[in-house]
Amino acid sequence: MRRFAIGGLALTALVSSALPSDLLPAHRLGALPTISTVVELHGRYATEIISGPAGDMWVIQPGVNEIGRLTPSGKLTEFSAFSAGDGHFKSPHDIVQLDGDVWYLANATHAGTQESLQRMSPQGVVTQYPLQINLNGYGTTELTTAHGELWVANAAMVYVVSLTGALVASYGPDPTLKGGTELIPAETKGPDGNIWYYATGCSTSSCARHIGDGAATVRPGGSFKRYPDGEPNLNNQTSDHSITAGPKNTVWLLDRPDNQIIRTTTTGTVSHFSAGISPDAGLRAIAEGPNGDIWFTEDAKRATGRTVPGIGVITPTGSVRELATPADSSASNPQTDITTGADGDVWYVGQGNIYRVNLVPIA
Repeated sequence: MRRFAIGGLALTALVSSALPSDLLPAHRLGALPTISTVVELHGRYATEIISGPAGDMWVIQPGVNEIGRLTPSGKLTEFSAFSAGDGHFKSPHDIVQLDGDVWYLANATHAGTQESLQRMSPQGVVTQYPLQINLNGYGTTELTTAHGELWVANAAMVYVVSLTGALVASYGPDPTLKGGTELIPAETKGPDGNIWYYATGCSTSSCARHIGDGAATVRPGGSFKRYPDGEPNLNNQTSDHSITAGPKNTVWLLDRPDNQIIRTTTTGTVSHFSAGISPDAGLRAIAEGPNGDIWFTEDAKRATGRTVPGIGVITPTGSVRELATPADSSASNPQTDITTGADGDVWYVGQGNIYRVNLVPIA
């Protein structure tokens, strides 16, 4: 375990307004945490991490078609993502927890074969459910849970899927666009219980009017509502975005192409924070941490030319600290993901490995 000082990354508020009283923090950032490398995967890289059943952490290892279960003490057990002898699927992605198991999607290995929904028990037993929908594959699909069901966002559509894989409902494209297309690259269950997603906007000639990026919601029954972020850039249709529910009725969005963090309240108040990192780096993933802080990962170009992930934390009012992270040499995959464990620590994957931010309790 190594101790790292917190550096000087500053986020500048681009839209300033008095915060509602319920957004004022009831805590402060505590003493400096330490970061430990829990598991070096040596090329069996992990791209996603969640807090799963029984307090364990679960990671996806798409390159070797495995799902890993990690205990808080650091013991990693790896399971095949697919049933024995099943050669129809590859590259598991978008892992979530529901009903005591973990769920994820999988790409088809052959053209003309649909993606599938996979369910894995804590013991690694896999059950496969063929999807009744055609998806565009890894990088353009998001899976989350709400109302005891699975919600799949793909391209401009949102699908509701039961725990048996049956299609319950499909919503979209957002009728407020009045034509045109957009990409839904990230979604989450919001503080109001509804699905919130990152709306990439629409500025193509087929759109009846321009609608910018920002948060949006879709509710059971298919009603949509948008909260444009007010930025001048439109049609930012890339998959490099992330979204998480935050404290006190807020949703936080990470806009990698613009290096911005956006806070949106459920009543529609939008505030922007611009990350002070170099133009050749960028933000990666975002998640609510303990005590209501929001944690995010970033890329930072070092003098060696290697891309090393960094970790940042922002309070509900915009105060930010950055943590330097271990520069392990066992992997160079820059893809990162971050979440909070049942133990109250922050866990993330970066450079293909698994890390833990050991938080010091706030006095």
